[in-house]
Amino acid sequence: MSEQNSISSAVFGLQDTLKRLRQQWPCLQNQSSAEKQPSELFALGPVNLDKAREEFSQHINIIRNVCSQFETEVLGDVMKMGVGADPAFRKHFTHLKEQATLESTVMRVKDTLTNTKEFFDKTLREKEESKSKIETQRLEKLAQSMGLVTFVDSTQKFESNVPITTITLGGTVIVVDIDIDDKGRVLRTKLTYVSDTLQNDQDDRVDLMLTENLQNRQFELFKQPELANILMQGHGIPNLHLNYPGVSIAYWMDKKDRDSANWQEVKTAFDNGISHSALANTSRLLISFEDSIQPLTYLPESRPSCLLGNEAEDSIDPEQFKVVTETAAPAFMPHFKFVKPLPTHPESQPIPIRFVAILDPPMPVSDEVCQKLMNVTGLVSLDTVPEVPYNSSTMSLEEQLVLDVADSVSFSGNWVSSFDDMPEQLYTWMQSSPASAKMVSRIPFQHPVQIYNIIQCLRQQQMFNTLFQSIFNVNTYKTDQTKDALSFSLEDILAESETDKTLKLEVTTIDAPNAIFITLSPPPLPNQFFVMVSISIDIPLETPTKPIVHLHAPSNAKSQRWNPAIFDEAAMTEQIQSTYSIPEFIRQLYKNMSTADTYLVDRIQAKRRFSEEDFSSAMDDSNKVMKMELD
Repeated sequence: MSEQNSISSAVFGLQDTLKRLRQQWPCLQNQSSAEKQPSELFALGPVNLDKAREEFSQHINIIRNVCSQFETEVLGDVMKMGVGADPAFRKHFTHLKEQATLESTVMRVKDTLTNTKEFFDKTLREKEESKSKIETQRLEKLAQSMGLVTFVDSTQKFESNVPITTITLGGTVIVVDIDIDDKGRVLRTKLTYVSDTLQNDQDDRVDLMLTENLQNRQFELFKQPELANILMQGHGIPNLHLNYPGVSIAYWMDKKDRDSANWQEVKTAFDNGISHSALANTSRLLISFEDSIQPLTYLPESRPSCLLGNEAEDSIDPEQFKVVTETAAPAFMPHFKFVKPLPTHPESQPIPIRFVAILDPPMPVSDEVCQKLMNVTGLVSLDTVPEVPYNSSTMSLEEQLVLDVADSVSFSGNWVSSFDDMPEQLYTWMQSSPASAKMVSRIPFQHPVQIYNIIQCLRQQQMFNTLFQSIFNVNTYKTDQTKDALSFSLEDILAESETDKTLKLEVTTIDAPNAIFITLSPPPLPNQFFVMVSISIDIPLETPTKPIVHLHAPSNAKSQRWNPAIFDEAAMTEQIQSTYSIPEFIRQLYKNMSTADTYLVDRIQAKRRFSEEDFSSAMDDSNKVMKMELD
């Protein structure tokens, strides 16, 4: 009985799989029962569930096959031998026990030696002075796990007086050269194909994937309009080998980094096929591949690009390819058309591998957006996104966004934004309806046509996270300050309200990530002592990087409306879009309110008689609406 087909090896394989899952899923590690953790047990978490299921299935099948073989061969022979089979069966059973014990001992010793080696390697690396050697050892270990041959060029090469070490990773299809400086930083990588004469055992699946990955770089489609708009509103900016060995797509950058970036330099580098270092400060999708239960068909070598480009759609052979079009596109670009190979293509061979976009960094995402992502990538098929109720045993979206700042007990209050030209802004989060959420690490997908929809979902969530964290962050969090004496008399409360100039605001996230609701009370005026202003900041999925401010009607909306000189929705929208900061937005709004003589103005209603034309027009409009509904 060989090792790979024994029950012991299958059991150890199951243990190894569970050990890896435990390392990848922090929630499976020993945690306090009262300590909440971000939810990662789902299809977009750090673990490829397809691969885990396949490994479990393989190990279980080995155990089942061995038991079935024992039943049919051993027990079947025993039944045929009759009464005299007892000594032979005992001897065979004792041999099996000894073999299992020996195999188990060997595996445990092997596991112990592996752990010991890793421990000493880690200790030596920590004492090693050369950071380049540390990184080289890590790459060697990674290459060994992938079955690649490594070669380290230890001769001293210098570039700008900096010593350079080159490590070469060689396989049957590709060779990767990586240059590392003395501080362990990767300076450049070079990827080349092995010549056909040396590809003795070339895997066609790998060749297909590399062709799809490396040749589909039609970057000229991304040059207009300006790169900053493409980064935040378009298909993102593609990069090659930017702190990642392969293709990555930058889709979001914080406003501070975006304003400080030299976009002319970025564009010049992009035009020359170079990934600018400024794009390393972006949120990116790292494009790779992973195991899949469902086989997928990839482009043959005869077609280098999945983009339709300037080709006519009718020039594509419908028996071998299918033309698929994006369901959404930015306003300044057309819907891209892609070519998808069909299984009927003579050069196509379905393989159990799919695309995967690894989020750098991972992102807290509401369950609603998770459902949208799974829908647009084909992991599920739903006409509508169901509402997911909040589970108090897991961390809400809001709690994950302040995970490193405050605990869930003191989260609701104690958030203060300060400016020199206005009173402090005191924010309170209304916890009545927290959003159920998960931590998204990776997004499997089937075809590049799905990338833009994925990016738009992530941008909507990122926009919400950015606005929320502009209020609730490490700089605005204040610890409780208990006053020496508490006053409960009405006179004391009124007196304190006159001296306390703090601007108090309530934040509600009942519809995260589609909107954030803010309620504030502006400074009292002689004729309007107490006024409540309700504002919503909507984040539409179609244009998530352009949030829209809506002003809710006042309580006496029939007779009064907001003063348009202060509360101009268009100007307020422009302000939030230019800052991506709610405190900055409130600061400008406060400046407008502090110079006003009234917050509300009376409505002016012109009185006139209704004519027959008014009713005729109303009927026509109603018919138009009905016709649109029927169409």
